Amino acid sequence: MMFDFFFFFQLAALLICLIFYKKLIYPYKYFAPFLFLIALFELGTLLDWFNINHSNTGILNLFSTVEFIFYSLIIYVLIKNVFHKAIFFYTLIFTLVFTLSYLIFLKDFNTFNTYTFSLQAFVIITSCCMYFFYKIQDARNEILIIKEPTFWLYTGLLFYYLGGFLFFASYSHMVYKGGENFLILYKIVTNVSNIILYSCLIKLFLCFRQAKI
Repeated sequence: MMFDFFFFFQLAALLICLIFYKKLIYPYKYFAPFLFLIALFELGTLLDWFNINHSNTGILNLFSTVEFIFYSLIIYVLIKNVFHKAIFFYTLIFTLVFTLSYLIFLKDFNTFNTYTFSLQAFVIITSCCMYFFYKIQDARNEILIIKEPTFWLYTGLLFYYLGGFLFFASYSHMVYKGGENFLILYKIVTNVSNIILYSCLIKLFLCFRQAKI
């Protein structure tokens, strides 16, 4: 089984976050406990702490939803437009209700719920695309975009969820069959998308090295 190399990027993101914690502004300070939780989860996954019937998919179903809630709340805080904020809020509520209902009535909890993940990914991807669309429209912004923490957050989330969304959209039928080739491909997609996400988060935290954002 291919090793999860992105674990080192998770630890690096946590370390950089803690180093610049005092300079971080709301809502980025919440990344410190969240990244610590992620590091514990990944460590537990590597050490087989969560294995039930030789599978950790059950805890992955829950954790992917927790991860979605966290990033959604961060996006909700960052949205400035009141109308868009309301739309995103009700979309989030609908997604969580659907996810909870699916988890409750899911017959095999140890099978990854690709439908709920795909819906969650679609919500995040759409939000990221909206951010970039309005960023392109806003020519009056005097701050270089690569110096903005929000740019790196949305960039990381876009690649992270887009990778998972496209993968499960293409190979959802193979989730139930498994197979060595499927697992190898899954590991590759997971490593690449996570490395991009946590690299962007590292850059996000580094944006606070100098002047106040």
